[in-house]
Amino acid sequence: MKTVLKILCLFFIFTASSWGQTKIDFLLSLDNKKYENVVVDEVLSADMIRIIVDGGNERIKLIGLKAPAPPKRKAVERDQNGFIIEKKPSPETPIEERAFYYAQKLLDKKTVRLEFDAELRDDEGRKLAYVFLTDSGLLVNAEILREGFAFLSLSPSNNKYAEELRQAYKEARKSLRGLHGE
Repeated sequence: MKTVLKILCLFFIFTASSWGQTKIDFLLSLDNKKYENVVVDEVLSADMIRIIVDGGNERIKLIGLKAPAPPKRKAVERDQNGFIIEKKPSPETPIEERAFYYAQKLLDKKTVRLEFDAELRDDEGRKLAYVFLTDSGLLVNAEILREGFAFLSLSPSNNKYAEELRQAYKEARKSLRGLHGE
């Protein structure tokens, strides 16, 4: 019995080393299929969303962004008929609120496609992804940077769209948009 276990262990070690990256790429491509048309259930901050997949929810951190903390939840104001009064952000609105409202407007209840890179999760266990709007193909990660609502935060392992993210960030800084104009 011990011999059989040793042979199986050796087989798995050799198989893993020879197929290693190919297996990982294959498994990621299978996983990606269920993330091709998902609806954003809630925008948690300018760099974090929640989606519903396979009956459960997942928190997704947008790769390459470090956004300000979202505003504290305020009591919802309603009109005389009970409808929620939506407040439009103004230049006097704090940057954290403007960043959050921009991400909400861009993503809330929208259908998106997620794309993963080499590092699948961050230190807090959140799934890391590039987020694309399915109707336009827009890379949301870059768009939030372009509007100046987040700082660039790249890791060496997740670099599939690093150049697009850098360019968007440079554009925001040059134009003094969002966080760069404060």
